[in-house]
Amino acid sequence: MRVLAAVDGGMAARAVAALFQVSVSYVYKALLRRRKTGAVEASANRGDRPRKLTASQEAAVAACIAAQPDITLAALRRWLASEHAVILSHGAL
Repeated sequence: MRVLAAVDGGMAARAVAALFQVSVSYVYKALLRRRKTGAVEASANRGDRPRKLTASQEAAVAACIAAQPDITLAALRRWLASEHAVILSHGAL
């Protein structure tokens, strides 16, 4: 709310970002969020993504890697899809 109030008061986005120690991108995203939704508080969805694997699936992947330390990502992805019905990208894995 203070960031938006400072911009509304005439300060430049870069000056507001420096003053409140946030990124310029944050200032513009806050302005956009207010314009679209009317919300002036920080977004509740702070970029946290839900985990792709459950704890038991992560343990199974770790056990698979421990049993076959030279397994490739492609082979690990195939194993995960066949054994646990989970499809992940290379980056997610």
